[in-house]
Formats: sequence, C-alpha cells, structure tokens
Amino acid sequence: MALLMALLVVALLSAIIVDYAYEVRVEASLIGNRSAQFRAQLAAESAAALGMSLLLDDMDNLDGVSGPEFDALTDVWAGGVPYEDYEDGVLRCSVTDEFGKLNVNALLRADGETRPVVEDALRALFIARGAEEDPVDAILDWIDPDDEQRTTGAEADYYMGMEVSVGCKNAPLDSIEELLMVRGVTPDLFFGDPAQDQTPLTELLTVHGDPSGKVNVNTARRELLDAFGEALGRPGLGEIVIQAREEAPFESVQDLQARGILPTQTANPSGESGIPMELEQPATVAGYCYRVHGDGMVNDCKVRVTAYVWRDPAIPGGFRILDWRTVQ
Repeated sequence: MALLMALLVVALLSAIIVDYAYEVRVEASLIGNRSAQFRAQLAAESAAALGMSLLLDDMDNLDGVSGPEFDALTDVWAGGVPYEDYEDGVLRCSVTDEFGKLNVNALLRADGETRPVVEDALRALFIARGAEEDPVDAILDWIDPDDEQRTTGAEADYYMGMEVSVGCKNAPLDSIEELLMVRGVTPDLFFGDPAQDQTPLTELLTVHGDPSGKVNVNTARRELLDAFGEALGRPGLGEIVIQAREEAPFESVQDLQARGILPTQTANPSGESGIPMELEQPATVAGYCYRVHGDGMVNDCKVRVTAYVWRDPAIPGGFRILDWRTVQ
C-alpha cells in the first residue's frame, strides 16, 4: 500500500509539473509574441516617419529632382524604402500621391451641382471594370445631403430594406472603403480583376485628393487616365500620357498644353466656348496629399501603419495628419 501511495503521489506530481511547464512555455511564447509585435509596430511607425522625411526632402528640394512645383514618379519619395534592417527585424515604406487619384467627394460642388467631367470619368471607369450596374448615381445619393433618389441611385429606403439595414450617409465619404456600403459597388468591382490588370479602387479613387476633382497626370495610373480620356472625348489618353511622362515629367499645366495633352482652348458639345477651366481641364501636375504605408516585420509579426498626410510648408513640421491607421 505504501508503494502504491508513493507511485500515485509521484504520478500526480509529474502531471502537475508537466502542466506547469506547459503553461510556462505558453506564457513565454505569448510574452515573446507581444514583444515582437511591439517591436514590429515601432518598425512600422519608423517606416512611416521615413516616408514623410522623403516628402520633406522633396518639398525642400533636397533630393535634387523636382521640389514642390510638380510631383512625379521620378521623385525620390516615389521609390520609398524597399527594405531596411531595423534592430532584429526589417521595415519598408511606400508613398503614393493621393492627387494622382480621383477624389470621389469632388463629384459634387458646394452648390450641390455635379462636376460633369468628374462624373463622366467615374462612369467610364466603372464601365471599363465591367460593372453590372452603374453605381455613380448611388454614390451621388450617398454623399449628397438630400433624400431625392437619382435614376439608378439609392436613398435611405433602399438601405433600410437590406438584410443588414444601414442608413444612407448623405455626407462626404470618410474613407474610400466606405464605397463597399454603396449600392452597386460589389467586392469584385472594388478590388478589381488582376487577370485584366485591374487594381483595387484604393489605387484609383480617394477621399483626400484635389477638392475640385483634378488629377495629377504625372502619377495617375493608366486605368484612371483612360477613364478621363473617355470623359474628354480622347480615347487612349492613358497611353499618350504615360509615354510622354516617361520622356520627362510634366512641370506645369502649360507644359501639358504645349505637349498636346491638354487643349489650350476647348468648347462644349454645342460648340460654345467659355466653360470653366476646372470642367474642361481636370488635370494638375503636383500633389499636396500623400498616403504613406509603413511596414514593420519582426519574426512572424507584421504591422502596417497607413498615414494620410497633407504636405504644406506653412504648417509647423510641414505636415497635417489627416488619417492614421495601424493594422496588426
């Protein structure tokens, strides 16, 4: 009996020790993961700071390329920082010109009227992506302040009748991902078809771009340039612009006109001249707002910081942070 009791005690103690050792290993692993995640976040924030420093160098013309007069893919910030060692991990950053995208909130003027060229370009973009139904009316209904439904739009009644009911915002978009809530904007339409060389709408549309809907032709993607070409009655404009800017970036709107990208004088379909320039020539060559991706990687932990910054030499520090997101 004494031997059996001793064996039982030894077995119980062994089970307790094994369980305790397992808990210690799990706790040590959790602590290690939290430490790695914290270091990865520091690396991501440092990468975002590196991207902003590249933008400051460009603004001060320290990169010796362009300065603030125009922004192009030849600027040093456009290359970002591919990979760089950071303590026991790595970091990288990329910078994107938000003025090289179409500002969806610019569809409407302050007086509530639409901007025709911006609207037509957006419709052409969705048609080229194979949209089953044109969502532009629904986007306009989403951002306008009234409850009057457009022809193919949607107001509160439509959204409240959905399986998961939501309200119609009737205000400008806060993020471009908000489009996924709008009628007609499906995930397939939003993320695009890589087989057809379609990029996600996050690379073509923005809520932080030019307030009047102008697009920086030095940094815009071909898909968006083609959409504007359709809106302006110039099919294939994307190829023309890309070939021209590969030879040399456009340094001014006058440069765009001199090189035949923009007409010096245009007329509306009825042949009357005098249409406001913002309707006829929705182009610019410089940007003020940028998206900075900062990625930090330590062991198996990855953290991304996404910052939308407005660059202005009149602002202390040179930047105003419009949005800051951390994804772990």
